[in-house]
Amino acid sequence: MTKDTATAAIREMPKEFDVDELNERLLFMEKVEEGLKQIDNGQKIPLDEVKKNSLRMAKINLSPAALNDLKSIFDYISSDSVF
Repeated sequence: MTKDTATAAIREMPKEFDVDELNERLLFMEKVEEGLKQIDNGQKIPLDEVKKNSLRMAKINLSPAALNDLKSIFDYISSDSVF
């Protein structure tokens, strides 16, 4: 993760926030970056498996920001623009 990416995540947070929420967001963003690198390297997961895993993840107690990020990622990969 770059300093600019981390700074952008901080700027997107509300004026007052819990540090755990920021940490959760940064970790999520890092995992997304790792996933995008894997896609670039040809390591893709079938969309059906992604949907199944996403539903399982949604059952975990995630913050509203993390759920919003997950929805954005899911919408992006469902758009076929990545594949």
